[in-house]
Amino acid sequence: MAYISFVVGRCKAKMRWVWWSMLWVGWLVSACGVVEESGHHGHTHSRPPDADLSVSRHELIQCTESQATGYRQGVAFTITVVQIDGKPVEKSTANAYAVMRDAAGQAGVTLRVVSGFRTMSEQQYLYNCYRNCNCNNCNLAARPGYSNHQSGHALDLNTSTSGVYNWLAANAGRFGFQRTVSSEPWHWEWWGGGPGGGPCGSCQKRCDGSVIVDEKCGRGDCATFGARCVSDNLGVRCASVFCPNQGTKQVCVNDKLIGTCKDGAISTGDCSVFGASCVADSLGARCVFGACPAQGKKNVCLSDREIGQCDNGKFEKGDCGAFGMYCSIAGVQSARCVSVFCVAGPHEVPQKHSVCLPNGEIGHCDDQGGIKAEPCAAGKVCASSPTVRCIGASKPRGHLDAATCEAVKGWSQDPDEASKSIDVHVYFKGPAGDPEARGISLLADKHREDLCKNIGSCPHGFELDPPYSLFNQRPHAVHAYGIDSEGGANAELADSPRTLQCSLPPLQGVKRLLSDPKTFETWGFSLFWDVLPAPDSAFASLPLGTPLPNKPQLVRADDQKPHVWLIDGLYRRHVASMKILLAWHFDPKAVAIWPASTLYAHLEGTPLRARPMLAEDSQGAIYLFDDPQPKPPVNTEIPSPPDAQESSPSEPTNDAGIPQDAAQEGAAEQGDSEPNAPPEATTEVLLLENSPDTGTPHRPPVQGCQCQSASPPSFSSGLFWLALFLLGYRRKRR
Repeated sequence: MAYISFVVGRCKAKMRWVWWSMLWVGWLVSACGVVEESGHHGHTHSRPPDADLSVSRHELIQCTESQATGYRQGVAFTITVVQIDGKPVEKSTANAYAVMRDAAGQAGVTLRVVSGFRTMSEQQYLYNCYRNCNCNNCNLAARPGYSNHQSGHALDLNTSTSGVYNWLAANAGRFGFQRTVSSEPWHWEWWGGGPGGGPCGSCQKRCDGSVIVDEKCGRGDCATFGARCVSDNLGVRCASVFCPNQGTKQVCVNDKLIGTCKDGAISTGDCSVFGASCVADSLGARCVFGACPAQGKKNVCLSDREIGQCDNGKFEKGDCGAFGMYCSIAGVQSARCVSVFCVAGPHEVPQKHSVCLPNGEIGHCDDQGGIKAEPCAAGKVCASSPTVRCIGASKPRGHLDAATCEAVKGWSQDPDEASKSIDVHVYFKGPAGDPEARGISLLADKHREDLCKNIGSCPHGFELDPPYSLFNQRPHAVHAYGIDSEGGANAELADSPRTLQCSLPPLQGVKRLLSDPKTFETWGFSLFWDVLPAPDSAFASLPLGTPLPNKPQLVRADDQKPHVWLIDGLYRRHVASMKILLAWHFDPKAVAIWPASTLYAHLEGTPLRARPMLAEDSQGAIYLFDDPQPKPPVNTEIPSPPDAQESSPSEPTNDAGIPQDAAQEGAAEQGDSEPNAPPEATTEVLLLENSPDTGTPHRPPVQGCQCQSASPPSFSSGLFWLALFLLGYRRKRR
């Protein structure tokens, strides 16, 4: 028994020590903070604050109608909006809510609208707050046009007030209101039903002091506009304090404003806009133009397009804008009309030059602002870049042949310059101009035998790899456009758009961790082109290879051989072609020259894959999928690199490596391209990024003590070494 008691005591002591150790480690983990991103269904998930309920019923109902644009599932439609509980609500919904609110009040429950109709700009603001996490507590929000609140039929009610939710759950259905968002007990919508009725649309027009109450129970205070409410044989209306109740009359409101009265209503004009003042004398109230002489005639500009002819203090207007002209006094004393095609604004002094007119002709401007049109020859139109000239009128033609998981390809030609290779713009996920689209520019210069026969010229083909980020089994539109070689109108290619729909490719080899967050940027990787939307399960079973070097190192030997190698730890790996070099976002000008003995001291590894393929796991760690390398001999050390030298333009070339002229061409063209341009052709340039791709992968925000976990955990983890230290310390004490 003594021995059993001893064993039990030892076990309890060990359990206490393990418990305290786990508690300490758990505290450290919790100090780092774990941030998870939840999904959303088009609403902010935070409970809306209940507004102040201590207001009168009069303040809660404003039946003055206004028209607004509502949205439901991205489709726009016109709605009539009134104010209830101080919030804008679609009129029928507001009437139904008012009836339900009165019924709740009789039951001792006070309802209040916290949020009602949202405009497009309001929803855009909330969505930007969610996307950028810089306002509105980063609350989740739907894309503009897809929020329930943009229909005007959705209300957020004060369900945090005691008794409100229970009453709604039991009674709201009788009034046509339903909960439509399971996670938001305060969100209710009305799309018809209920007993009918409501306050808006049941009043008689009348005066209430200076306030007019209209037939829809809207209230407007005439005093706000310096008027009084009048009810006579002409009806109920606001009458200006400057005007008689009936009849017509011109009056001066002050020395600048002139008013025209009609039955108490007044319309005003600002004499001072034209440099005039309002004068009332025996001839009546009128604007006397300050720029006009008391006697005589003179032309002046009344606005950018209106010209005035003064006559003894009065003037007559002419409209230069009706003839596509400005009224201008630039460079002259007397106003004149000048062509809008010859000057950028009415204050620019006209000069002789030529411009393109909207009808395709060339316009020749003189130094007085006049213009003379000259037509282009048949089949030609005016182009303004780089100089004003007549160019061919034909648009580019071509065909988008395919958009598959292997390649996007086709051809394009400008008939006006049939033998010249032209640019093609390819857009993914939408057409040109769509903010969701991502575009790429490449030169359609690939030789195609079929084009030699069919269109009489060969170098017009193009081909590029599809972006890995779209390999998510969903369909994506691919648009292609031919770019006019002379700067004229572009054209979408035949059979564009096509649909790209790709599943994840098989992930093979080893996975190599990008252990430094800057590695993604220094290698020039692209979230759009290189990173697969792969779940953890797709590559969890792959063996873990060596981490990727923090930056790439490209070299050639000084033995006149043109082969380009990537130095990868112990290994030199062949970059077999310019296409592969550009697919990996390498700069051809960055290839250094090493002594052959130093370069060949590295073991020869597998050639570099045709293009990089990466994935990000659920913990934010980025992996490159690569081929496993041959096992090195025991005790193999990495050779020390020499002082790197850039390659000379005069280095010899052959088909075994990268041709020198191609490297120069690729380097020059890559200098014009974005860091994350796709790899297929040397002239590809990234056109449009709706979600800016900075080259840095997404990672969970760092919180608290600035700890950040990686997946899978490694033996370099601080928590692992801390636990190991505690275990050793405990054993030493024993």
